[in-house]
Amino acid sequence: MAEETKVIVQREETQAAQKAKETQAIADDAQRDLNEALPALVDIDIYICNIIGHITFLPVILLHFSKFLLSQWLSCTYIFFLIVFC
Repeated sequence: MAEETKVIVQREETQAAQKAKETQAIADDAQRDLNEALPALVDIDIYICNIIGHITFLPVILLHFSKFLLSQWLSCTYIFFLIVFC
């Protein structure tokens, strides 16, 4: 009985580790995309600020975008912990 439990636990640990690697790969990919997109947003903001004469555009976009990223990160973290610990 103890040996069967040990085998099951090891298998689940292996599965959890694989899920963690997959989740980290997704997070890394999203971070690369974000790092690529942010400079373009800054360039757009500078262009728009030059046209309309004020700098309120970028903070609003970044605020909404950061809320979205935070919610996605929290969702992924919650799912990861469910997979690993439940």
